[in-house]
Amino acid sequence: MPRPPGRAPGGPSPASRRAGGAAGAAGARAPPPAPAPVGVVGAGVAGLAAAVALQRAGVPAVVWEAAPELRGGGSALALWQNAFRALDALGVGAGLRAAHPRLGAFELCAAGGAVLRR
Repeated sequence: MPRPPGRAPGGPSPASRRAGGAAGAAGARAPPPAPAPVGVVGAGVAGLAAAVALQRAGVPAVVWEAAPELRGGGSALALWQNAFRALDALGVGAGLRAAHPRLGAFELCAAGGAVLRR
């Protein structure tokens, strides 16, 4: 196949040579632009996990939370094996396992308290 005039095999095009070549005059490529920050709405489990994963991938993340402060208690969270696999990938699974007991039993109850399933 004929090549365009003035172009060596595998070499830069004439326009590229006039502009200083693909590598520029100093022979070094400019670094890629930094990624734009990603907004994460909600500082719950999913929001914080998303922010950690983004940061570890080199993408800056900003978390917005509507609550004025962290709540100290009044809620519970049960994590199943798939959740721990995700937490392991984020590097926090082992610490959570060590600090919190494993769930020994589980009951699904109706609003009135009757046990539906054990």
